[in-house]
Amino acid sequence: MFLVAAELAGSSPAAVFAGGSEPVRLTRPDLRPARPFEGRLFEALAAAARSAAAAGPEEERVPLPASSPAAVSTGPVRLLVPAVWLADGPAPDVFGVADHVNLRLRGALTGRWPAGAPRVFPDLSTVYEREPPPRRPSPGARVYSGLTVAGVGDVRALTAFESRAIDQLSLPAASDSLVDAVIVAAYYGLSVAAWCVPLPT
Repeated sequence: MFLVAAELAGSSPAAVFAGGSEPVRLTRPDLRPARPFEGRLFEALAAAARSAAAAGPEEERVPLPASSPAAVSTGPVRLLVPAVWLADGPAPDVFGVADHVNLRLRGALTGRWPAGAPRVFPDLSTVYEREPPPRRPSPGARVYSGLTVAGVGDVRALTAFESRAIDQLSLPAASDSLVDAVIVAAYYGLSVAAWCVPLPT
């Protein structure tokens, strides 16, 4: 499955990472669900987890409720979202994410959970899968990999706390559309190959 922020859906990187498959386009509100287990992000990743469970060995093929973690893991979900480049020097055209530091106070699993949903927070230590891009988006494109990204509330209006943390940790980029998708994917037992496209400054 390939999830792409709607504002990047027509971009060259999106075409590269789609690899001919039909992407799932998610708006900024989709990528930042207001309630646990509601909205298109949860629907898409729950469907990916059910497909993974159905594709597992025969003895593992069990129905997967939309509110339950996945029974089996599968190849990574590809994710392409915008970010803001904060480091010195020229911004890359696209960069791969190896980890994030979540500086937001709320997240996709914050709030009232539906009855019967397993109340667990997923282990994020192995959720990121470093996957090389299928090819460079264009000749001479700058493609970085293995970066740690700040997860923030609004990349265009960083809070004082976010700015201090980014400086102290020397984080090269920030995104307000990355972390929730990664957390939800981990909840469903999926790994993520996450990539970011820096926004114009």
